Amino acid sequence: MDNCSICSEPFGELAQTITGCYHIFHYKCLIKWLNYNSSCPVCRNNPTQYILNRKDIKDPQEELSDAFIQEHQNYRFEFIKNPPPSEEVQMAVIQKHEWAIKFIENPSKRLQMAAVQGDKSAIEYIENPSEEAQMATVQQNPYYIKFIKTPSEEVQMAAVQRDMYCIKFIENPSKEVQMAAVQRDMYCIKFIENPSKEVQMMAVQKNAYYIQYIKTPSEEVQMAAVQQDEYSIKFIENPSKEAQITTIQKNAYYIQYIKTPSKEVQMMAVQQNAYYIQYIKTPLKEVQMEAVQQSANNIKYIKTPLEEVQMAAVQQDEYSVQFIENPLKEVQMMAVQKNGLAIKCIHNPSEEVQMAAVQEDGWAIKYIKNPSKEVQIAAVKKDSIMLEYLKNTLKKDQLAFF
Repeated sequence: MDNCSICSEPFGELAQTITGCYHIFHYKCLIKWLNYNSSCPVCRNNPTQYILNRKDIKDPQEELSDAFIQEHQNYRFEFIKNPPPSEEVQMAVIQKHEWAIKFIENPSKRLQMAAVQGDKSAIEYIENPSEEAQMATVQQNPYYIKFIKTPSEEVQMAAVQRDMYCIKFIENPSKEVQMAAVQRDMYCIKFIENPSKEVQMMAVQKNAYYIQYIKTPSEEVQMAAVQQDEYSIKFIENPSKEAQITTIQKNAYYIQYIKTPSKEVQMMAVQQNAYYIQYIKTPLKEVQMEAVQQSANNIKYIKTPLEEVQMAAVQQDEYSVQFIENPLKEVQMMAVQKNGLAIKCIHNPSEEVQMAAVQEDGWAIKYIKNPSKEVQIAAVKKDSIMLEYLKNTLKKDQLAFF
């Protein structure tokens, strides 16, 4: 039928209506008709108990089959309130179209069961499903627990026993449900927002790396993880002091994975190997001093050494100045006063530093790129043999001596 039986006009693009007896009319035409009549224009049955509204039906002659329903998801099913439909009428509709339960305000347990037994996804449309409806749903497909707002513990347990990964859809699973899931697969700890202490412990005892899936592991759980494998410290956001110490005692190299190590932990690491100071973002003064006291050359592993640390390094070995990116003027002076030849380790030394270097050792001028005339004179005064060297290496206009 291409035309509306009421107005005899083509359906076209106008909104259409399918009655409970599955006859199609223009929506406006049917509303006007029902203002004066109480029966279907075609079969004379009473259509006022329920009406199914639908826009833009492609083929009005197509039967309302399951395939048709699945293809067209934008139905709006309305129960006419006066008179309200009986439960038998509601049941008849639900048995035909399970999703229609979403338009029944407080469906009985019987209606709920009929809906979910026909189609498990119907649970999505039930505001407060009964225990029986919840259980029937998860027994068919445990993943549909995601549509149940507050599933009972029995329903949660039934779901995870069928498939442990569906725990990701349970907002606040009970301790027992958590245990049931991780016992089947420890990886499930990843999907539990706030796992219990017992569940956390079970997971890390199985594999320390599972701690990466626990947002706030307890101190006891952290200790269990690092005792099993110190590398697991990498996955702990804010490890306890005890967990840090245990890790460093086992392997100081892993200090690089501790964001804010305590003073004690920093000291333990550099005492084990000063090289590890490079993995400490902001080593404390005492820790820097410990590193350079072991060897002045360890200063190269400190990104921004303190002035006192720079001084301690060059006091021990003047050539360690080469490992300081921007040595202070006082540090440069100390280095060249100890050994003028240390100037070769200083990039762009000031004239004052150059002067101090050649006054300590005339041969230091060999490492000064363009020595001033004052520096040349100071070098020659220190060692007269430097005059011959300067004549052989500098241009005439650069010499202080003509």
